[in-house]
Amino acid sequence: MEQLLLGIDIGTSACKVALFTREGRAVAAKSVKYPCQYPAPGWVEQYPPVWWEAVCRAVKSVLSDGDIPPASIAGVGVDGQS
Repeated sequence: MEQLLLGIDIGTSACKVALFTREGRAVAAKSVKYPCQYPAPGWVEQYPPVWWEAVCRAVKSVLSDGDIPPASIAGVGVDGQS
C-alpha cells in the first residue's frame, strides 16, 4: 500500500484538503466552503465548530472519492488562519 500525506488548510473562506504521494504528486483534493458572520459594522466572525465540520466533510470526501484506505495516510499537516 502506497503511503500518502494528508494536508489540511483551514482558511478564511473554506477548508482545503489534499492527499499527496511522498514525492509530492497530488492524488486527490477537496474544498468545503463556509460562511463569515457579520454581527456588527466592521466585525467579522467565524465559528470553530463550522471549521471542524468542514474538515471532517473534506477528509471523508477525499478518502471516499479517491477510494483511499485511511491506513495509507503516513502523516498529516494542518495549517489555519489567524
